[in-house]
Amino acid sequence: MKLSNLMRQFTDDTSVEFVPLDEELHFIRDYVELQQLRLSEKTTINCNLTESEKPLRIAPRLLIPFIDNAFKYGVSNRTVSSIDIDLHVEGNTLHFSVRNAIHANNAERQASSGVGLENVKRRLELLYEGRHTLTQEQTDAHYHLKLTLTLTP
Repeated sequence: MKLSNLMRQFTDDTSVEFVPLDEELHFIRDYVELQQLRLSEKTTINCNLTESEKPLRIAPRLLIPFIDNAFKYGVSNRTVSSIDIDLHVEGNTLHFSVRNAIHANNAERQASSGVGLENVKRRLELLYEGRHTLTQEQTDAHYHLKLTLTLTP
């Protein structure tokens, strides 16, 4: 049922520029739950999404590529993996963070790609010019992405 909901939402929201933040958070929760189904018990996912008290709007599926990258590069079938996703809103400012482990088998692949992140960066520049900050930190063991975004009602 969740898969059909995800597919419906994904196709329904392609024609709109912005969606209610609460709808986007629901989509993210469903997406994370679906990902959890395919992962082994060696993977821990901490997903903390706090809904806003204000009726804010966000570009649809803007955050999914960041989360998808954590699942793509931060999970190993051989060792323990963890992904931390945090989203909260203060006033009109959204604070989003994704942190995942970097595994030796994924390190080369992570260094060589980045097309998805570049597309999201372009989208941020187009839709949120002057209203966002995006930082990425990488060590030998972890990757951490932080996004601050000013939303509108």
